[in-house]
Amino acid sequence: MSKSEMIAPIKNLFLVNLGVRSGERVLVLTDKKSKAISQIAKSVAECGKELGLKIDFLQMPSVSSHSQEPQELVWKKVFSPENVLSLKQEGLFKKLLSKEASEEESQRAVQVLNLRNLPDVVIAITYFSTTHTNFRRLLTKKGTRYASMPLFSESMWTGAMDVDYEEMAKQASKLKKALEKGEDIEITALSGTKLKFSIKDRPIHIDSGILRNPGDFGNLPAGEVFLAPVEGTAKGRLVINFKKDKKLSSPIIAEIKNGRVTKLTGTNKKASQLRDVLEKEPLASSLAEFGIGVNPKAKNPNNILEAEKILGTIHIAFGDNIGFGGMVSVNFHEDFVVSSPQVVIWKKKTKQVIIESGKVLI
Repeated sequence: MSKSEMIAPIKNLFLVNLGVRSGERVLVLTDKKSKAISQIAKSVAECGKELGLKIDFLQMPSVSSHSQEPQELVWKKVFSPENVLSLKQEGLFKKLLSKEASEEESQRAVQVLNLRNLPDVVIAITYFSTTHTNFRRLLTKKGTRYASMPLFSESMWTGAMDVDYEEMAKQASKLKKALEKGEDIEITALSGTKLKFSIKDRPIHIDSGILRNPGDFGNLPAGEVFLAPVEGTAKGRLVINFKKDKKLSSPIIAEIKNGRVTKLTGTNKKASQLRDVLEKEPLASSLAEFGIGVNPKAKNPNNILEAEKILGTIHIAFGDNIGFGGMVSVNFHEDFVVSSPQVVIWKKKTKQVIIESGKVLI
């Protein structure tokens, strides 16, 4: 896309999705992993300045996985050196970076931070996701609006971003109401995926794409209903055919018992990488998220940011979920999409099929 073609959708990002107001400070954050992604971030920052908005731009060193905390120098630039020093003096900073901080310590960190030094809005156009980080959580708890856009591509401006947000929210609300009445979820797919887990009393979240209130955060492109399954309840098998940016040459099969991956079968490079992660970070084997895509304009199965939003797909993630109702805190979170699933909500012996062969029924 030319710069002139990008102006209208980028303007919508600032004004429609984020509702940026005159005088607000906006931080456009990117990393060095992908030149294409960092260039998109630069274009967003330049367009924001042309719109007369107060824009800061920061390109940070890359991390090595989704959910990994940014380096100390990034915290200092975003939160200020004084805030980081305060966190260190309280003995909190190292625990936040390693995700070992308790809920009480996390709340204490929120109290320590000086609100005056923080951006009003963060647009994180990075390779690895910052959504499931303490870095993001502390910003949003202090009122920053946060759009996480990992693996963003130019085609999304005129595709999954160009959606009727009001209609999408209506579909998401119907699914949320159905999930709130359920106790267990059962998933099957022709690929061989077969999973069951409890969702009893877990909060159900909607990623609507409208992030205009203090503390709002979500993915862009948006379009999912998601939750953290109850720890220790998941059992079955997840067949993985796609990694974050392409189709796999052969599937990976994750056997799951008591909420954890107990066996990983696969001969490709991605399987080896996952095994390494699970060996180094045992908590990364936790089944962390169940989500349903509700974006009718999302089409690309080869990019996880868009693929997990495709209407009628579901996605399962392993790793961190402390930020949306779960109890697992770890420097890892990765999603895997299942196409054309059947999804059944159970409450005792009563069942409701909400997705059949990838078609949403409610």
